[in-house]
Amino acid sequence: MLRLFYKTDQVHFEFRSDEYNGITKDSITGLVRPVRTRQYQSFSQAEDENYRSRIYLGVHWRIDQEE
Repeated sequence: MLRLFYKTDQVHFEFRSDEYNGITKDSITGLVRPVRTRQYQSFSQAEDENYRSRIYLGVHWRIDQEE
C-alpha cells in the first residue's frame, strides 16, 4: 500500500521500537532498554525484514509471504 501511495519503493525511513525506546525497562533486570533504531532504504527492505522475523519466531511460514 505504501508503494502505491508514494508511487515508489525507494523511500528512506527510520523505525524505532516501542520496547527499545530508551524509556521502557526490562522486566527482569529493571534496566532501561537502550534506543534501537532501524534504518531502511526502501519499503521492500522493511517488508522483507519483518516477514523473516516472523518466520524466525515461528509465527509464519515462508509461503505466507509469497504470492
